[in-house]
Amino acid sequence: MLILLLLLLCGAVHSSLFEIPVSLDQKSLPSIHYDGGSDPAQTVAAYLIANDLKPQQDLVNALNKRVISMLHTLATNTAGKELLFNVPFTLGSVTYELPLYEKMSVLLVASNFCVTHVNMLDTYEISVAECTSTVIQLTDDLHDRLLSYATSEDRRKGM
Repeated sequence: MLILLLLLLCGAVHSSLFEIPVSLDQKSLPSIHYDGGSDPAQTVAAYLIANDLKPQQDLVNALNKRVISMLHTLATNTAGKELLFNVPFTLGSVTYELPLYEKMSVLLVASNFCVTHVNMLDTYEISVAECTSTVIQLTDDLHDRLLSYATSEDRRKGM
């Protein structure tokens, strides 16, 4: 179980989580890549600029919706996965528990949480990137405490 936690949590670096194929007027375009911890609106804006596309509102809305939908689908696909633990944290006056499952990227789950709560983040002037980094840090801290506890229990049993 501890090795699983290490593998799960060590991969928490900002990296590409997924890509989505894009076509416009029946013409294939490069895929849009979503990097964990980024704001989907910024991802879409950068994609439009990089591919020299006019930011038409319908296109922007469609790409945003697809990125957010894919993020949510991947982060909530917990079928057949064991719940490892919940990470408690407070945002404003509300306390949340972020469930972490085996074989799921912490970056994916943290990014989904922060994107889902982006309106609340805006209230506190917190970016999706800052929120994601904070959630990952809290997860790392909890992981360290769990390892410390497990190590002290192993020592206690060995005495």
